[in-house]
Amino acid sequence: MTALPSGSQPPRAPDRAAAARHLDLVRAWHRHGRAQSVMFLDPHLSDDAPVAQAIREAGPDVSVHHEPFHALAAAGEEHPDVLILSCAVPAADAVRTVLAFRDQLRRPVLLALGTGDVEDATEVIVAGARPVLELPYRIEELLEQLAALKPAERAPERIEIGPLMVDASRFEARLHGRRLDLGPRDLILLHALAQRGGELLTPEELRDAVWRNSPVAPSSLPPAITRLRRRLADAGVSGVIQNLRGVGYRLELDQLRAADPRERSRSSRS
Repeated sequence: MTALPSGSQPPRAPDRAAAARHLDLVRAWHRHGRAQSVMFLDPHLSDDAPVAQAIREAGPDVSVHHEPFHALAAAGEEHPDVLILSCAVPAADAVRTVLAFRDQLRRPVLLALGTGDVEDATEVIVAGARPVLELPYRIEELLEQLAALKPAERAPERIEIGPLMVDASRFEARLHGRRLDLGPRDLILLHALAQRGGELLTPEELRDAVWRNSPVAPSSLPPAITRLRRRLADAGVSGVIQNLRGVGYRLELDQLRAADPRERSRSSRS
């Protein structure tokens, strides 16, 4: 993707009434949802740009990054609810960034395009970015897209069940307080199982949770389950992931709680 030439598209007159309505929506999105942070990845945007200031006025924190590496490094600390990605970022870097936000951070990416940039951005869109913004940015359009994200519908990021804690936003899982050695895909799989408690998930639901929209063969899931079981067993808990053949998988909560020293202590006193 190429940078938008300066002045190639004249700024439009702002619709102040629409911007005010959308500002109210974003304030509600911030107040009632869990949206706390918006990240821009745009090599031409300054930290005090009007669009960044408008979002800050609505409540969420805003960070502006010019390099993909810096944005990804900061994402682990900032935990942004959404990434706004400019088409000025080179396509290969943009694709890697979108995949990281989609598969690891599990956050949406809104792609901002200039006139004639859609064809150059095909790979970025296929990777999962939503081409819903135009360059130059329009404040009312940006606020409208943020207000439509509905962050309250997302699953909780931090889940605790007995001795197990899974925090998807920090790429971290702990068992008995000890950090588990899990790769990103292992952690996403464990988080998907944990967020449903002891309920059953079909193989299709788990594949969608782990690989999102990427096409994968049904045979990809069993090895991932086996690897996660092995990691949990290495940490001292076996038999936690139950397979109902032909139906799906679930966490065995009794096994987890039995592995919790606090639960064993309570049982011995009762």
